[in-house]
Amino acid sequence: TTVAVSSNTYDRILVSPSINSNNYVSNSVSVLNWDSFLEEIKTEGCLESYISNCPTPTDSDAEKEVSDHYPVKVQLKFGCTGSECTVNPNPPPPPPIYNLKISEVGNKYNNTTANDYIVLYNAGTTTQNLQGLYVGRDYKCDPSNGWTQFLGLPDVDMPAGSYYLVSRSSNTISADISTLGAIGSNDYCIVLTSSGSEPSTNSATNIIDYVKLGSLSNGNSKQRGGTCYSSDTDMDTDFTLITSPSTPKNSSSTVCTP
Repeated sequence: TTVAVSSNTYDRILVSPSINSNNYVSNSVSVLNWDSFLEEIKTEGCLESYISNCPTPTDSDAEKEVSDHYPVKVQLKFGCTGSECTVNPNPPPPPPIYNLKISEVGNKYNNTTANDYIVLYNAGTTTQNLQGLYVGRDYKCDPSNGWTQFLGLPDVDMPAGSYYLVSRSSNTISADISTLGAIGSNDYCIVLTSSGSEPSTNSATNIIDYVKLGSLSNGNSKQRGGTCYSSDTDMDTDFTLITSPSTPKNSSSTVCTP
């Protein structure tokens, strides 16, 4: 706002030094204490000699230095109302950034019924813990009716560049966890989510990765392209049909840096 003093006819924003963004909750409203704010302007204005009637300037003198359209009030609005607008001296950390990928999905590796599998890959640069994440599979790929299976992952750390193999019980591929159900040839969808809320569409906010398999015959897999099987451009084009896949990777496989 343009200040009143003619020698300082430029636009500036005056912000109370009592405001500290770390003390306010996201999606909240913070209202400045106007009386305290004016007192700060009076003190600074007299020290810097830009305010009139020092050493006892009036509120009007201070308001002129905030805006040439005084009197004004100031409110910082972040989006909440009522009791939700609370000061938080210990703000929560930002939400985690997940760099996990579904790198491969297979139907009956080596034509063995128990060898349906999903391979996860940590494409990030830091270790990722899997607790609280979920893998889902859905027959006929219609998640609007709920998922055929929604599987919580264990408290396991995935180092950067590592893999994690999810398969069925009695598998012969050294799976890291063996509680997956069947992945048949009938147009399954596979999802990796950041919470236990089952997504009803492939654009739900808790989806980390999502793959639509289409027809996948016994012994075949869908595999991501790119280094370490980590390409991420489009879910329909990232994956290639592999008719004779190699043994699926697991947590003991060599770490791969994309």
